[in-house]
Amino acid sequence: MFSKETLPKDLFASFVVFLISLPLCLGIAIASGIDPLKGLFTGIVGGVVVAVLSGAPLQISGPSAGLAVMVLHVVDVYGPQSLIPLGIIIGLFQISTAVFKVAHFFQATPPALLKAMLSGIGALILMAQSYVLFDLKMSSKGLENLMGLPGIFIDLFAGNFTESQIHSGIVGVAVVAILAAWKYGKGQFFELFPGPLASTLFAAALVYFMGWDVRMIQLPDDIFAAALDIEYGGAFSNLSFDFLLYALGFAFVASAETLLCVSAPSIKWPRRHPITTGKFSPRA
Repeated sequence: MFSKETLPKDLFASFVVFLISLPLCLGIAIASGIDPLKGLFTGIVGGVVVAVLSGAPLQISGPSAGLAVMVLHVVDVYGPQSLIPLGIIIGLFQISTAVFKVAHFFQATPPALLKAMLSGIGALILMAQSYVLFDLKMSSKGLENLMGLPGIFIDLFAGNFTESQIHSGIVGVAVVAILAAWKYGKGQFFELFPGPLASTLFAAALVYFMGWDVRMIQLPDDIFAAALDIEYGGAFSNLSFDFLLYALGFAFVASAETLLCVSAPSIKWPRRHPITTGKFSPRA
């Protein structure tokens, strides 16, 4: 609820989240094999819808890096338009778990299993982004990315990379270094100014002032026409039983990850979050 007392803080927090989510939506769209512009629009639509319908005041919505590898596989096999029926199937699955009051069965999943699964996905993302770091084409198959990693380092130390690729790698390493060191900073500045925003601003300033020819994200003049240029009719033409099974598996992972996100605030605010007070149940 809006109030005069909290409005200034809400506006500041919203502005900070906007500055973080903007490059995050673009980056995860690229990691998922999707046009960055569509990632930007899905982030906007998802944020507005969740903000209106969500009943969790301690949470925000945004793109999920943990599902980027799975989305990349769907895009590679079935095409970008397949994400439309994929989203519909996942949505219907999650709505049905709420309607039939069976969502709480996901709580039976061992936390160690979920953490191992997300750690494995994180490792796959790390390997895939090693290619993006040096402006190379990544594969949707984790094994191929793993097998190609030695070749990247061999080319790097052998001097086979172009100047643009080297500059791209420097920018990426600088961003990772800032993110890793930011959490050790002490003081109110490091609490109010998030590390992702600081690293993004530093990377942009580095490329600008050094005049490096690093590949940038190109947005069209008419972003609305480009974002809505989707063949909705063809999105349902290649559906198969295998796709349905994959969508259900996708829905299970997404639902389990949602429960982890729901329970996360109870760790930081154990006395104030409705989960721990018994006033909220994820069964709904």
